[in-house]
Amino acid sequence: MAYRDFREFYDSTYGVCQTFNFKGNYTSSKAGPLFGLRMVIRTDQAKYLPWTETAGMDEVPFPDVLGYFAPPGTATSIGVRFVSTQRLPKPYGACTTQTTLNGRHYQGPYEVESCFRNCLQEKIIDECGCYDPAYPHANDTTAQSCATSNDTLA
Repeated sequence: MAYRDFREFYDSTYGVCQTFNFKGNYTSSKAGPLFGLRMVIRTDQAKYLPWTETAGMDEVPFPDVLGYFAPPGTATSIGVRFVSTQRLPKPYGACTTQTTLNGRHYQGPYEVESCFRNCLQEKIIDECGCYDPAYPHANDTTAQSCATSNDTLA
């Protein structure tokens, strides 16, 4: 495990986020705390966003929808398990057989949520000419953020 196994991005709700194993190079075939990823994470309270009511870590890929919260100053153990998904071809549907999502805004393993968010961000850019800062966006986009300096937090 090295620094290149982590990818950093900014989320408008959570601030600076890290993704580990985004290339899918690491796997575990056994269950239990001795066979998974073990990390010590330093939280810098001074760098937390002022509008958030909590501090800690969330398990990704989508902490706002599917996350498990791990507060700082505690030992937390999170178990995850692989669920096999089989996508049926026509005439049962128009599902992709790809196991990775090659969208502009989300990369990596195919997830329904990532597909939805990728399509939503594309639609916002097409219709409004700007991207929603609440969702990741491609670094190469020429679109500006839909949030303007005149916006205020309610």
